Amino acid sequence: MRNYVRETELKSIFDRLDHSDMSEREKRLAKAYLLQADQIVELILWVTTGLKRLTELVIVKPVRRGIALVSKPAN
Repeated sequence: MRNYVRETELKSIFDRLDHSDMSEREKRLAKAYLLQADQIVELILWVTTGLKRLTELVIVKPVRRGIALVSKPAN
């Protein structure tokens, strides 16, 4: 599903490149750079999502547990 959405978004940009005043070589190069940038963005999103999950597991949950233990009223 995600790939389909990215392909449709990139297709509109590719169409605009096809209708621009550039040589065929420049168009191919621009498309290659655009695909490369898209892959880099995907990698960055994947890494940041993983770091967010790791931070949640390693730091946030233990801190919340500690706060919950300390803030429990004594009965």
